[in-house]
Amino acid sequence: ALRGFESATIQTETRIVAGPDALYVGVHCFEPAMAKLKTTVTEPIGPVYRDDCVELFFDTKTPGVTLRQFVVNSAGSRFMGWGSQPLQPKNYGDWQAAAWRGEGEWTVEVALSYSKVLGLKGRPAPGAALAFNVARERYAEKTELSSWSAVQGDFHSKDKYGMLVFGTLAEELKGRVARVEEELKTVPDELPPEELAAKQKVAATLTQWQQ
Repeated sequence: ALRGFESATIQTETRIVAGPDALYVGVHCFEPAMAKLKTTVTEPIGPVYRDDCVELFFDTKTPGVTLRQFVVNSAGSRFMGWGSQPLQPKNYGDWQAAAWRGEGEWTVEVALSYSKVLGLKGRPAPGAALAFNVARERYAEKTELSSWSAVQGDFHSKDKYGMLVFGTLAEELKGRVARVEEELKTVPDELPPEELAAKQKVAATLTQWQQ
């Protein structure tokens, strides 16, 4: 995790699994001061972004939705939002979250329905990508805001989000190879020697990737 462009003092790890109907996100928060965790919200739903919490952000390019935000604190309490617009979501029943506390760590697991809360038509195809970020607000001992993609403190800066790519690396590379092959077909065979050599080099590289 980053704090600005530097590594955060206390690190956070994230794992993501794309299931057939939902996206599953696990966030592991290392914490040397567990007794000092800030947990003011213990009800199922509330302003947990004021506590020690993790936040998931997606930009699914949905009209009328600035971004999709899902926040969970160390008690498992939740909040969801669509950014700064007046109309906010209320379908808390369409996503789930749980939290566990351990020795020197706490963990959050979240299940997000593609269609009901992410605004997608289903599981994205291999190679599809969403603007995404995962962030952490830490208040135990001292305040520290960190995130996977550096946003310099403003978690709503979706232009600075990273990309969540669906599928395996092999599927992603296979898709890229196919796209380059199609582009090569549009390049004429009659080329100046230097350009023909470049085309042949690209074709040879593609053959190596396929092997």
